[in-house]
Amino acid sequence: GSSHGICLALFMVSVVTYVHRFIPQEWRATGQSFIYACYFGAGLAMGNAWIGYLSQKITVKKAMAVEAGLTLLLIIAVIAVFRYMNRNHRQAQGTV
Repeated sequence: GSSHGICLALFMVSVVTYVHRFIPQEWRATGQSFIYACYFGAGLAMGNAWIGYLSQKITVKKAMAVEAGLTLLLIIAVIAVFRYMNRNHRQAQGTV
């Protein structure tokens, strides 16, 4: 509830900062546009459609629990991928 605005703001700043590390300066505006299009456009639409579909098949409470479980799995997968990439990057630099 009350902390949603702060969390969203911190999330967006973090994502933009992260993207700026990997995108050349002349493409940063395009990178930011892509973030917003994915998060507020396609991501939001797909999430709402998925919850709508699930809530017709099961209760809304169960649909939200399924969504939370899938989100947790996605977070775990992203962390695992980033750790793997970081380890490979360090090995390539010889700093293991």
